[in-house]
Amino acid sequence: MYKKIEDLYKKHSPYNLVRKDMYIIYSIGVVISLVFNFYNNYILMIITMLSMLLLIIKRCEKILKIKLHICLNIKNKNEKILKDIIYYNEKELFRKYVHKEKFLVLYEIY
Repeated sequence: MYKKIEDLYKKHSPYNLVRKDMYIIYSIGVVISLVFNFYNNYILMIITMLSMLLLIIKRCEKILKIKLHICLNIKNKNEKILKDIIYYNEKELFRKYVHKEKFLVLYEIY
């Protein structure tokens, strides 16, 4: 039972999916920026970093199926941070698994 849950979280956890995609996009963006830095193309380097940020946001929106907002210091009480959204999605993933496997006692407690 625990092995199935571990495999479920490794393959379908929103945290792992977001982390993996962010790492890939960030790595590619840094390599491209270093190439532009080597050729003293600072404008293209800045454009690469901004496009990397937008790609990460769009990929997170696609995985989490929610619209993310960029805010620089203003907090709205209605908006959730990324950590809370991922936590909620992982909780839903576990609920669906428990319901599918018919662990009713665990499902009621959780």
